[in-house]
Amino acid sequence: MFVEFKKTLFFVLLIACFTPWATAPLALLAGILYVAVFGFPFTFNVSTVSSKLLKIAIVGLGFGISASEILNIGVKGLLLSSGVVIFTLLTGLLFLRLFRLPLKAGILVVSGTAICGGSAIAAVSPIIKADSKDMGLSLSLVFLLNAVAIWLFPYLGMLLNMESVSFGYWSALAIHDTSSVLGAASVFDEKALEVATTTKLLRTLWIIPLSIGIWIWSKKQWPEKSGSRGKIAFPYFILFFILAVLMNSILTDGNQIFEQLSNVSRTLLVVVLFLIGTGINKKDFKMSNLSIIILGVALWVLLSTTSYFVITSF
Repeated sequence: MFVEFKKTLFFVLLIACFTPWATAPLALLAGILYVAVFGFPFTFNVSTVSSKLLKIAIVGLGFGISASEILNIGVKGLLLSSGVVIFTLLTGLLFLRLFRLPLKAGILVVSGTAICGGSAIAAVSPIIKADSKDMGLSLSLVFLLNAVAIWLFPYLGMLLNMESVSFGYWSALAIHDTSSVLGAASVFDEKALEVATTTKLLRTLWIIPLSIGIWIWSKKQWPEKSGSRGKIAFPYFILFFILAVLMNSILTDGNQIFEQLSNVSRTLLVVVLFLIGTGINKKDFKMSNLSIIILGVALWVLLSTTSYFVITSF
């Protein structure tokens, strides 16, 4: 009976994500509270489902953005995202070397902070043969910082009187996971969401050179384990996002349809954040290493403050 109640409540909360009053931060909080009290009531992998739905939502958001907007955002977004990724990687690796921190867990945290949180960690983990403890720690830390960011960033943006475009850049550069970037930007306004989506996808593309670089480095670092490494994954959904943008720009007769698809995608993003909240594993938070936690928090604070001053200065 109690199991049925848990499942019913899960679907009630899920349906509530489709209502107008549901926001990304509230959906994430609802997911966290639900799983903390009841646990996850199903056997399917919620991370896999939320990851696929997030990609669909991102592609759908492309139907609400024109090619001219992409070009205006893209040049500056590419420069900013590239600078942020390189700065974070070099700083993080310097910290690992100076303070002699656990190498594999450190690489995962630095990669996740520099590029796109859980996606970067998932891409790098098989390449360096990270164990479940290192993955659990790095993913849990990134998740925790994302949960803080989705609530904190819109408040700070308004407190600092940031313009929509500046906030879009800032959220895309300083928040780890794509879902939390879009969630924070959607709370701010529609223009911030457009800028954040494009800039974050440009930042996500860095998974490819990062994976190649770590694959080459790991063969030298652990030559005895270089026989079987994980595959380097290309984020193909970005190509579909670009296709959606082009369709919206060329097929002007379908503007109303494309606008509806964009609106549905914003709602789907709220659903994704609820699912991400329910996907938290409390056991992972117990696998803590204080030095790695300090590294992750310090890098995030440094990244957030540096990117803010860079964006607001130019």
